[in-house]
Amino acid sequence: MNKIGVVYNLFDGEELLEHSIMSIRPLVDYITIVYQVVSNFGEHNNSSELISKKLMNQGLVDNIIKYEPEVLYLDNGETYWESGTANELVKRNVGLNDCKEVGCDYLLMMDTDEFYTSEQFSYAFNEIIDGNYDTSFCQMVTYYKEPFYRLEPKETYYVPFIIKLKEDTEYKLHQNYPIRIDQTRQSKVGNCIVFDRDELEMHHYSFVRKNILKKFNNSSSVFPKEEIEDCVQNFKDFELGKRAILLGKRIYDVVETKNLFNIKI
Repeated sequence: MNKIGVVYNLFDGEELLEHSIMSIRPLVDYITIVYQVVSNFGEHNNSSELISKKLMNQGLVDNIIKYEPEVLYLDNGETYWESGTANELVKRNVGLNDCKEVGCDYLLMMDTDEFYTSEQFSYAFNEIIDGNYDTSFCQMVTYYKEPFYRLEPKETYYVPFIIKLKEDTEYKLHQNYPIRIDQTRQSKVGNCIVFDRDELEMHHYSFVRKNILKKFNNSSSVFPKEEIEDCVQNFKDFELGKRAILLGKRIYDVVETKNLFNIKI
């Protein structure tokens, strides 16, 4: 049996969550949401719990788990939030272990803004089964402000796709990793496959948000306040023909494309 479990990591971006779930629900066996109402940096978002319970009641997901980030209390009474990376790593392992407990053989870790076409998903999973791969990776295409605006050129780093669940499978930080990915999604590579773009591509609606400031403020990477303000203003003022400015002083052209998943926010 090849039971696929999916874990959604949720704090913000909940406006995209149901769209993403609907795009993969017929293709997988089990979906759990690990959500926070307090971010890794102390910001509150009660709507993450409301949408999780709503989707559970509708039968679109199989389980929901509330995650509370680690907080250290200092002698002077102030709180010190553990790093976003440390909390994110723990949170992802909560979801991974939930999938193990219900007997999943494979796992796909997702954020709310991640999408795959059903054709590419099915093709890639069959390749993983046929090749007995432990891990898989693909590149992504990123969207900005609207679900039909795409960053150009396409970003070059990778995202993990489906991994095989073994007794010792876990997410942990590796000093050296053969593929450039989010460090909180690093698992032991083992026998891996790296898909070409024409085989599998993750559609990343990373900058399609009702509240882009919330996303920037709760990034696991730390950026100066002035830089965040500039990126937010660029986002608000953006129209086709202008360039997108992202954190880390990254600048991209933007091209118009199809709204592949009929996203409406």
